[in-house]
Amino acid sequence: MKKYIITSFALIFILFGIGSGVMIYHLLSTTSNLRYLISLHEIEDIRQELSFSLQKIQNYTFSPPAFFAMHLDEIIENANVVDNTVVRCHECHHEPKITAELNDVEALILEYQEELSYLITTVTEGERRRNYQARVLEFNNIILNQVQGMVSRAASTLNRKTTLAMRKIDNSYLILALTLLLTFIAAFAVA
Repeated sequence: MKKYIITSFALIFILFGIGSGVMIYHLLSTTSNLRYLISLHEIEDIRQELSFSLQKIQNYTFSPPAFFAMHLDEIIENANVVDNTVVRCHECHHEPKITAELNDVEALILEYQEELSYLITTVTEGERRRNYQARVLEFNNIILNQVQGMVSRAASTLNRKTTLAMRKIDNSYLILALTLLLTFIAAFAVA
């Protein structure tokens, strides 16, 4: 009888230990995945920062040269923010497809900044200035569209990974419930 009780308690302990270990593993891996997903949500912050900076520049693009010159520091500051956003994106993404897209956006931004610098140095009204304004606006729209497409694809990936992480959390609850139920049944049988 003593051997049966010791074996039963060992069974209870083993059941509880295995169930708890599996649940802890699930929770740790899920928590790690959620931390990663939270860091990926930074892409929306970067997109908003990029959009805001491009729109600020666009607001001044068609202003008269004197007004444009008065806000030159702000325009240059926003141009630097645009450049830095791509650098920030390169810091996190290493997949070849995403890196290629980022390289394309970076090339567009370089062309955009070149056109913007031509616009900055053109101090008179006329056809030449209007051409630079149109080019700056064109690159602005192309960059925004390309970045928006990348963000949309990233959002669907984030949604898929978030759903998977939430399933793992639900599985952890199920494992905990089964562990407690089996341990209770084993304890009840021993009693």
